[in-house]
Amino acid sequence: MNKPIKIEGTWELPFTRAEVWPLLSRTDWLTQSLGLPSAARCARPLPNGGVAVFGQGRFAGLRLQWEEVPLDWLEEEFFRGQWLFTKGPFAEAEFGLELRDKSPGEIWVRATATVKPRVAWGGWLAEVVLAPKLTKGFKRVIQQVTEALQARKPVAWPRLRRASVDETALQAALQPLLERGFAADLAARLGSSIREAADVELTAIRPLALARQWNQEPWEVVRLCLHGARCGLLELSWRILCPACRLPRTEPVRTLAQLPGSLTCELCQVSHDGEFDRSVELTFTVATAIRERPASALELPHPANQPHIGSQVLLAPGQRRAWRIPPLTQRMRLRSPQVKEPVTLSPDEAPTQVLQPVILCEPDAFKVRMEYGRLPDYAVQVLNPNDYPVLLILERLEWSADILSAAQVTAWQEFRDLFPAETVAAKKHFTVGAQAVLVTSLYGHGAPGHRLDDAAIFRTVQMLAAVFKEILRQRHGGLVRVDGDTFLAVFGRPEDALAAARLAHERLPEADPHPGLQARLALRSALHVGPCLVVNANDRLDYTGATIRLAAALVETCPVNELVMTDAFLRRIEAAAAGSALTPAPVAAEAKVRGFDQIQKVWRLAMK
Repeated sequence: MNKPIKIEGTWELPFTRAEVWPLLSRTDWLTQSLGLPSAARCARPLPNGGVAVFGQGRFAGLRLQWEEVPLDWLEEEFFRGQWLFTKGPFAEAEFGLELRDKSPGEIWVRATATVKPRVAWGGWLAEVVLAPKLTKGFKRVIQQVTEALQARKPVAWPRLRRASVDETALQAALQPLLERGFAADLAARLGSSIREAADVELTAIRPLALARQWNQEPWEVVRLCLHGARCGLLELSWRILCPACRLPRTEPVRTLAQLPGSLTCELCQVSHDGEFDRSVELTFTVATAIRERPASALELPHPANQPHIGSQVLLAPGQRRAWRIPPLTQRMRLRSPQVKEPVTLSPDEAPTQVLQPVILCEPDAFKVRMEYGRLPDYAVQVLNPNDYPVLLILERLEWSADILSAAQVTAWQEFRDLFPAETVAAKKHFTVGAQAVLVTSLYGHGAPGHRLDDAAIFRTVQMLAAVFKEILRQRHGGLVRVDGDTFLAVFGRPEDALAAARLAHERLPEADPHPGLQARLALRSALHVGPCLVVNANDRLDYTGATIRLAAALVETCPVNELVMTDAFLRRIEAAAAGSALTPAPVAAEAKVRGFDQIQKVWRLAMK
């Protein structure tokens, strides 16, 4: 029996677990930084659901092959993993990382690894070669993480490949950003990231994540990246995320027209249609003229790229155990590749002093019951009655705030002006689960007695449309179409649509100086939110469906100087805690809307 080789190290860091966890839980970058072999990986489906992940690589000139057991983790506390080798001098390797509070603002970081040799000289290799490499590598990683957090800058991950940069091309692409009015320090930070980041950090640049890291206004960083793409610094990169694991499962493409309508996730073994407001994401890559771009590879789950997962555990066949989970302060979903139906856990199902949830993992569904008893450290009892392993995943329902969805960015006037030809493929559509729609109709410029001919009316509407676009740019909406004297705009968030409507009623009547107008322009507007389809209409991005039709017809029922909202829209505004913007309070009413049989409950708001 060959003796296992144990490797461990402990470090004290002057930071919180919340600061350190997103960095050290990047297991893919961490293993490369420690000097472990780069690996080619593949996934094979399992008969009872889920997949087995296999890897191969070289270490010390030797070819290794292994199976990767899914990680166990509890966010901001620990992760543990295991590799089962099928080729090479090792039989098994277990590894883990633990974060523990030392005092306010200080933590202990403990890293461990245990290698079980297959042959005697495998023990020598682990003790003499692998252990010093891991110890030295982790010490260097800790140093880089410490320096990065102290300086509030990205981690300079050791050993990650960094392709050379064409400095002349980089400077030539940065200069137009300054000419377009971007702050010099903001453009410089983007340039530094392109110059210094590892290749893997530049394959999918998320502007909202950059804004968080740089402590900048999110939409200004989105605007920076969009203009960077127009200036040849960056390239648009569209991809579809799996709604289950929330990882990219399509090859990135440069235009919306190249996106497939659906995906099959090789890890989750399920197929999904792309959803514009959830799973279709815009990221950016560095232009190849500035820096070489690495090929994309299968992205495996780990705590850092799945921040929505609070805890994950693998149950052996027939195993019953205590499972530590995050505090249930909000609704969370429990799912498993081996269980058909997920279950939602609410705060009232959280462990108490006397009651603990017991979760039975049956093939068709979870069964949750409350039993008397008490487990330490906020744990629940989980039981796997099957003769195969079951992977349990407890996740938040909300998607990561770092994801810039296609619905968000394509609804923005800034994007629509910069990339007017960007649209989905002809005869293809994507769904939007919840699209906010604003329809505003002008009243007064064409009324009898105002002495405006058709040409003057056209010029007036075009001028007002330009003012309206600027309002939309400020509130992250976009003008989809102008139909006579009616504007239709879309937004990613209802609260932005409401703010834009109020600004339109303030500014548009004052914006038309035409001497032929004998009375002040008036507006009437309608707001609605609901599902719709994104389509290609004459090579422009457009929206269709009952939500769009209802908003367009609803404005016809609205008196001038009034704003009418559907009940669905008002509920979303109240849920977003934006109700304070509704002054005076809206008045409930009913409306018979053209083209709809059902009487609509609406809310009317007088506008000045």
